[in-house]
Amino acid sequence: MKKTLIALTVLIAAGCQRIPAGEGSIALNLRPQDIVADVSKGNVADYTVLPAAADFDLTLTNYAGAVAWSGKFADWDPAAKFSAGEYEIKASYGNAEEEGPAKPVFEGLKEFVVIAFESVNVSVEPRLNNCIVKVETGDYFKEVFSGSSFSVTTGLGGKFALTEGEGLFIDAFKFTLEGNFTTTGGKNVLFSKEFTGLNPATLYTVKLEVSNVEGTAFTIEFNNETETVTLEEELN
Repeated sequence: MKKTLIALTVLIAAGCQRIPAGEGSIALNLRPQDIVADVSKGNVADYTVLPAAADFDLTLTNYAGAVAWSGKFADWDPAAKFSAGEYEIKASYGNAEEEGPAKPVFEGLKEFVVIAFESVNVSVEPRLNNCIVKVETGDYFKEVFSGSSFSVTTGLGGKFALTEGEGLFIDAFKFTLEGNFTTTGGKNVLFSKEFTGLNPATLYTVKLEVSNVEGTAFTIEFNNETETVTLEEELN
């Protein structure tokens, strides 16, 4: 674990050559981050219930990597004593291998120093560790297609039906979006496209719209880029 330079500098300035022996306590504050940004600004709470601090799992390790404490934040005792030294605390919520609606995964890390006979204030701000995917269709798309259905296959191999406007929590790696559209004239159109380069704590929206009045193409907007898909025959 790398040195926590600020705290060590304070100790050296006080005339200490090393962290004094003894025990101290940790006043822990946990603040899950609701905002997801980068591509589409939004909030995790728009797509699921934000986890309470009490539901987070904590793992406290010392400079040697040994676990000094583990359990739920609800069971954390601010009066507990720990040997002076360097520590890292990890706060996590959810299972990284589980994907789907209302399946957020949060994680936060913080390094700090426990000082003998003192209480150190530590604030951890876990952020979304997976990403959110949703699909939207434009007004003209809805006029041309009388019905549509979507499904997402993730990089972990999970496959989920996706309702328009619904947020799907998936591993931040890649996904394939498949669509099955029926035109007002009864024609069936199948669509499939892979999207890669995903990042954690990001809301991705795939927007589909019919791009011309002849109805021979539709556009896909994703990650601030727009692609036009041309069909072999008119949709009308």
